[in-house]
Amino acid sequence: METTRAIISDLGDESFFGIVHVKDTTSLSLKMAIDDLFCKHGLSVSRIGGQGYGGASNMQGEFCGLKSLILRENPSAFYLKELYDRFSETNIRLLLRMYCLSPANLFSNFDKAKLIEFANFYPHDFCSTNFVMLDNQLETYIIDVRSSAKFASLQGINNLSQKLVENGRHII
Repeated sequence: METTRAIISDLGDESFFGIVHVKDTTSLSLKMAIDDLFCKHGLSVSRIGGQGYGGASNMQGEFCGLKSLILRENPSAFYLKELYDRFSETNIRLLLRMYCLSPANLFSNFDKAKLIEFANFYPHDFCSTNFVMLDNQLETYIIDVRSSAKFASLQGINNLSQKLVENGRHII
């Protein structure tokens, strides 16, 4: 229990999901433990937007590592640890909120609350009335793009931008 408290304390303000005991640390065992933990909480690896790994040797390798197993299920997963090494906390928050716009898997990472937080980074561009309108506009947007076959196979934000312009949906 003391070890668990120390780990949680070291994490600071970062989101904490859980600690799971594993019998061995092979990539497959770790992946199964992650899947079980997610299943208990009604979550799916295919919807993860970021995760970090300690760089243990069994988490390396193109074909048999844990990273490879997770990326095979979710090619959009990325390393938060790598982001923290390269960007400031504010930039990371911006990047993670931008990720909510990703059209991959029928916009599975869409999160209206995070996108509204994203708008808070630009206080000179939004007044309080704009935030109320933005909430409604985002709700309409996600219903519209998820129900249109034209947006079903998009993989990146650049494809989304092009498709919005092609279909005249970039105008408010």
